[in-house]
Order: sequence, then structure tokens, then C-alpha cells
Amino acid sequence: MKQQTIEILTTYNEQDAIELGALMPHLSETSSGEPIAEELLRAIIESPYHAQLVARDASGAIIGAATLSITFGAGAGAKAYLEDFVVNPEIRGGGIGSQLWDAMCEWAREHGAHKLTFTSSDRHASAHGFYLKRGAEIRDTNYFTKPL
Repeated sequence: MKQQTIEILTTYNEQDAIELGALMPHLSETSSGEPIAEELLRAIIESPYHAQLVARDASGAIIGAATLSITFGAGAGAKAYLEDFVVNPEIRGGGIGSQLWDAMCEWAREHGAHKLTFTSSDRHASAHGFYLKRGAEIRDTNYFTKPL
């Protein structure tokens, strides 16, 4: 088995931005695969309320990623929100998603979150099974978005 590592990015690196961008079309149909904008990636990395986790293979290439944020509400307290979670489809089923999941949950707990929240498109049905096996529950709610 190839050695894989999970890390939280702490500094901006152009190659990381390229490799992260190349993963995003596997997550979102609207992603162009272009490198993640430096300003955006720096904002995530430098914020104490955000984390960019990456999974690397033995060569150091990024093969999976997760972007987390801590959100606060006067009534809700601190929650972690999972914005992006993707593993290279060529290596899915090899355990890297589980390693990223565990690292996400650990980071969230360390940052005071009592809950991890996220959305998942119906077109990612296999991911839903992954989440349910790890104790996630499907909420009966409506998801709204408002372009600004």
C-alpha cells in the first residue's frame, strides 16, 4: 500500500493550488479545474476559522481534499461546516476518504465545534452511503442560496 498522509495547509504553494483545482471538477460540475485562486487559498489557510486539509500520496501529490469552516451562532453555538470534500476517483475505496473524514472531525472538535454540517448533491449517492456509515444523518430541511 502506498504511504498516504493527511495535512492541514499552513502556507500557500502554487503547486498545491494547481492540484487542488484539478480535483474540484470531481466535486462540482461548475468547476473549471483551474488552480485555486491564490487570494482565496491564502484566506482559507491564514484564517483561524478555516482549514484546508489535503491527502497526499507517497510522491507528495494531492489526491484528496477537504475545506472546513467554523461557524458561530448566538443560538447554535460553534459548528463546523464542510464546504468541499473530494478524493481522486482513481483511488476511491482505498481508505483516504476515511482518513480525511477522521482528520476533519478531529480539527472541528479541537476548534470547539459540537456538530459537522454539510450538504451533498443527489448526484453523489455513493458519497451518501459513506456519510451514513460514519454516523451522519440526513436532515429534513430546505437548503436556500441567494446570489449576491
